Amino acid sequence: MKRSVILCVDDEKMVLNSLKTELKEYFGAQHLFEISEDPKEAVEIFENLINDGYEIPLVISDYIMPNMRGDELLKIIHEKSPQTMTIMLTGQATTEGITNAVNWARLYRFISKPWNPKDLILTVREALKSYIQDRQLEFKNQELNELNNELEKKVEKRTHEITFKNEMLEMQQMELKIKNKQITDSIKAAFIIQKALLPAPEILYQLFPHHFIFFKPKDIVSGDFFWCHKIETTIYFAVADCTGHGVPGAFMSMLGISLLNEIVTDSANKTPSDILVELRRKIKILLNNEGRNKEHQDGMDIALCSINSETKQLQYAGAFSCAYIMRKNEDLEKSELIILKADRMPIGVYPTDNKPFTNQVIQLQEKDTIYLFSDGYISQFGGEKGKKLNTLRFQDLLHQIQSNPIKSQRLVLKKFFRDWKKTEEQVDDVLVVGIKICDSLFCE
Repeated sequence: MKRSVILCVDDEKMVLNSLKTELKEYFGAQHLFEISEDPKEAVEIFENLINDGYEIPLVISDYIMPNMRGDELLKIIHEKSPQTMTIMLTGQATTEGITNAVNWARLYRFISKPWNPKDLILTVREALKSYIQDRQLEFKNQELNELNNELEKKVEKRTHEITFKNEMLEMQQMELKIKNKQITDSIKAAFIIQKALLPAPEILYQLFPHHFIFFKPKDIVSGDFFWCHKIETTIYFAVADCTGHGVPGAFMSMLGISLLNEIVTDSANKTPSDILVELRRKIKILLNNEGRNKEHQDGMDIALCSINSETKQLQYAGAFSCAYIMRKNEDLEKSELIILKADRMPIGVYPTDNKPFTNQVIQLQEKDTIYLFSDGYISQFGGEKGKKLNTLRFQDLLHQIQSNPIKSQRLVLKKFFRDWKKTEEQVDDVLVVGIKICDSLFCE
């Protein structure tokens, strides 16, 4: 039985050889490796391998290359082998390029150059695992399809006595099923794109070893998102709540993530307030939104922070979204709650949208816990009288869980939310993030 092949494509020979060497060390026992400096040659190699009966679970490609961009190459690969996973490896990819690769090429992950070897190996391992799971699911689906076909034949033999009324009912049910599937497929496609842009779990645990994320979208996709990005010794992170939820909110969240990545990458040493001003400007330009009468005012509320990994100094700026810091105080029976208040203006069109955002600076201490959150948790109706959970209950809950380990705090928040909501409908997307400060906060 032939082993599977991983194909790597990059126009820089040194980068290509380095990539092959690192991957071969960890995956050489299970996979063969093919490399190419030319994307057109890579297509020929791919076709020859397929024709020779090799299985190709993964293609890793650079973005900027002569003759053909990486997203174009990965699109061709996907058309020839839809089950093959793809990874974009570059430092120059555009938002359009990543989106194209997600839509057309089954892009599993985007990795920036120069890559972190641990991140690379973890990502490749998870991509291969996902490929194997998809193949197993495909085989099971084929078996189910065969069973369904047999059942349909049996049913077809017995339908000659069905009345006109039943036939009309079946037709209506089929139409409804098709419409539901079309809607569900569209939402699932949006979910795939949104998931590809969110921080990978392995990256989050490298940046914040002591953290939790309680994320509960109202629908499949969410208008809330968590974002982080590290530049040198500074980690930027944010929780945002976009206009609406579901598909409209999700697309706004993807736009916000892309713009935040673009803003922090273009210029180093920006404060959170600088970033929010630039984000607001870009959002207005891209949405062509100038606040004219009856114009839909899309945007987002956001709490944006940065932490210097050497000094542990935190900077914060907020647009209608505050941040909490729980600090252990030996003189008090319970932890001290420090509230970093947000400016009362969103990222979007607003009467005071020409004003800068306030940049707040605070020195973090050992065992401080930072909380960022959207308003979905606080706004949920429930309890014995069907009222909102509200801010005071939320703050009191945070006080109560300070003795819990940071990771178990998520479970407490989840249970409290479920018990409070009971049979009430969830009113909004829910996102709560907790980050505990300790000696091992930052992993190099």
